[in-house]
Amino acid sequence: MEDQLALTDQLNLNFSARYDKVDFNVQDKFLSDGNDSGNLSFDSLNPMIALLWHPLDSVNLYFKYSTSFETPTTTELANPNGGGFNPDLKPQNATNYEIGAKGLYNNWLRYELALYHIDMTDELVQYEPPSTPGHFFFRNAGRSTRNGLESAVSFQPLPNLTVSATYTLSDFTYDKYSTPNGVYDGNTLPGLPSNQIYAELNYQHPSGFYAIWDALWIDRIYVDDANSAVSSPYLVSNLRAGYKHDWGNWTVAPFIGLNNLFDERYNSNIRINASYGRFYEPAPALNVYAGLRIRYHFL
Repeated sequence: MEDQLALTDQLNLNFSARYDKVDFNVQDKFLSDGNDSGNLSFDSLNPMIALLWHPLDSVNLYFKYSTSFETPTTTELANPNGGGFNPDLKPQNATNYEIGAKGLYNNWLRYELALYHIDMTDELVQYEPPSTPGHFFFRNAGRSTRNGLESAVSFQPLPNLTVSATYTLSDFTYDKYSTPNGVYDGNTLPGLPSNQIYAELNYQHPSGFYAIWDALWIDRIYVDDANSAVSSPYLVSNLRAGYKHDWGNWTVAPFIGLNNLFDERYNSNIRINASYGRFYEPAPALNVYAGLRIRYHFL
């Protein structure tokens, strides 16, 4: 259920409420090793209210309050102590507060800025028991807090060139979280960088030629709940270019790209809370790809 009210010419009120009920059911037909049949049911009612104020055509200010609810997936419900569903795993719930601004200045500069605070309970956390390496399971953290800032800007310094950049600040911590391996109150959530910067140059010529260069800087990342190890910061850059041309009903578009342009050594994936220190999955070195797209447009 949702509705929108125009309180004034410049102020809108949006509000909604959502109810979810999710039922999981499994029937075990291989009973020689025991009966792992079972069922689970989760439900939640989540409201949202938002105010949008546009004092100028180029400025939109907003505030939003909402709650959210996320059930474990069937894979996440795997039981580390045997078959069937994990009876101890609960959905994670969040209360979200967000303020922000967005707009288009002088038809030239597009900008966005958002600040948020999220209180989470029963956050779903991945872990790998040392007794079963290669098998990941999930458990709930008691409480966690997420404070962050997200910003983006894009503009056109030249008619065919677009420059864009984003910056993300993430301050995510466990407020209350105990496991058989330790108490992690106050630790940083693993798997997410505190700072992240992305920049892109996008050139599109009317003739059909294009070239796009981008760069991504990632701050260090904790790889486990104990914050005992980190993945080092890195800067990775990519370049791709191509040409698109139409001949009647045919479109031909060759392209070429270079990934990891400066041959950076970094980890493209983190296995959070992996056992025996197997947290890191290294990314490929400098690599090149090319291709040709051919399309026929039927009348």
